[in-house]
Formats: sequence, structure tokens, C-alpha cells
Amino acid sequence: MIHANSGRVVSRVPAFIHHSLAVILIAMFLIALFLIAMFANIASVAAHALPDSVLVFSEQNNKLALSIKIPTEDLVIANGTLAPLSELSANDKISTPLKAQISDYVAQHLKLQNNGAKLPLTVEGVSVESAHHEDVGTYTLLSLSLYAPIRRTELVDLTLHYDAVMHEVRNHRAMVYWQQPDNKPIFLTAFGYRRVDGQPKPVELKLP
Repeated sequence: MIHANSGRVVSRVPAFIHHSLAVILIAMFLIALFLIAMFANIASVAAHALPDSVLVFSEQNNKLALSIKIPTEDLVIANGTLAPLSELSANDKISTPLKAQISDYVAQHLKLQNNGAKLPLTVEGVSVESAHHEDVGTYTLLSLSLYAPIRRTELVDLTLHYDAVMHEVRNHRAMVYWQQPDNKPIFLTAFGYRRVDGQPKPVELKLP
């Protein structure tokens, strides 16, 4: 409202406008706090993500052996049907139906080729292990043992197709090693989520 007072013009803002402005300012303040908390949480998760999966190839009993260790928390995020794994501690027994589900999942996200020919892979062992990381503390791993009926000397051009976990958890990576008899693992490669024509991008492995 505007009043004439001794020749001066005085503007008065109605009370409801003051109230509306206060509500808007409070809402903006709360939204800002929410965004700060959200980004802080994202940064924390990124800084303390679970360790990568580890794949170790070796030759055992004249067969190509493959050991895979995957953080169970990330695995359950990638495939909710494997949620019972999150309830298991190290060395707990894995039920036969759950083992079958794990084998099916691995078959969908892992393929090996030698000189272009697919290698048949057999899951020999499945277990839950405990591990410790300085950033995330103690966590559990799914440990898989697989083998293919081929000797090291028969491997001509080994190609790995693998996107377990990373097909959903996009910042997840795989570290790949070759284990020499009685020696430390030799690093081969590391990779993350990559697809070509809807399929995992092949990774050529140069064995020592």
C-alpha cells in the first residue's frame, strides 16, 4: 500500500509477501543442505569403493585354471538374485541352488577363446572368503575356481570376454594376472566396462 505522509511516499509490503519470501528462503536453504549431503555421500562412496575383481590364470594338472575373486556386495548390486550371498560369512556353506545361480551368472558374463575357438569352462569350486582393505575395512569375497581342458603350450591367442559386476556397477574394474608355478602373479592387464555391439569388448591376453 502507498500513503501520502508530509509529502513523502511510503511503500509497505503486505505481510503475506514477507511470509512467502521466508518460506522460499527456508526451502532453498534445505535444498542446498540436501545437495551438499548428497554430493558428500557420492564423493565418500567414490573414495571408498570396494576393491576390484581379481582374475588369476595359471596351469594346474595340465589344465588352464582360472581363479576369480569378486566383492560380494558389488556382485549382489549387479544381480539381486544372488542377495543370499550378502548374508554369508567367510567359510559359510553355499547352498546347491545358490551355487547353480552363481554358475549361471558366470556363464553369462565370462567367455574364453583360444585362437577364435570358445574354451569350455567348468566351475570347480565356489566359496565365500573374508578380506580387508584399509579404506573399506573388512568385507567378503566370492571366490570361484574354474578350469578349461587345455595346456599352456596349446594356448595360441587367448581372448577374454568378461563384464561380471561392471555391467551394472560401472566404476568396477577387473585386474588380470598370470600365476607362474611358485612365483608371484604376473600382471597382464586391467579394464573396466566396455562393450562393442552389445557384447563385452574382447581383451587380448599376452601370456608370459
